[in-house]
Amino acid sequence: MATNALQAVGIPVQRGYPAAKLPPLSQPEAAITIQQSDLKRTELAVWICGPIAAACEDTAQTAADALRQQRAFCQVEACQFDGKCGLFSVKIQAVWQESLTNQLKLDKNVIVYATEFSAVQTRQVQQVKDEETGQTQVVNEEVIWTIAVQEQLPFREVIEVEGKESFTLTVTHENYVEIYPDCYWLSITLEENGAGLLRKRIARSWTERIVEYEDEQT
Repeated sequence: MATNALQAVGIPVQRGYPAAKLPPLSQPEAAITIQQSDLKRTELAVWICGPIAAACEDTAQTAADALRQQRAFCQVEACQFDGKCGLFSVKIQAVWQESLTNQLKLDKNVIVYATEFSAVQTRQVQQVKDEETGQTQVVNEEVIWTIAVQEQLPFREVIEVEGKESFTLTVTHENYVEIYPDCYWLSITLEENGAGLLRKRIARSWTERIVEYEDEQT
């Protein structure tokens, strides 16, 4: 949805930034990163990158207006220069309060009674300091995804016993799919309420998330 909205107003969309270096650009282009998504909220970071600061700022305002037409709340940040890419960039924080999630799957099984889902990324960075130069460099960076799934189970539902094997969690959205490989359950709780059983499960993955887009544009 975000990709189509930007392309409709003439803004090309790239992949990779800020994790990877963008190719040389002659005009402002957008790069989209999914920062958080659950059953109630989707949050994207949209970077408008280009060789000229003023053009990036103007394009960012156009992009924000296009995303607002798609019911997103947008905050446009100040223009920055990225020395790694040699480009100026303006970050737009775009938030949808409505759910954009259509389906959750654990391996090949649909999580039928899911009511809430969240996936939050953290990074653990190991750094060392060179005694001769005094410079600090990163020697190891670990990506950690903490995933929470909540389900409202009817009383008649059979509760399966969770194993210790790893599993893949797939989240299908309107026009893209998130894949979290090598997940392991950390905790599972059950709470009885008037509608049945409320099950809350927490998983963790130390593997990079995979995002597949229908149109392969972002």
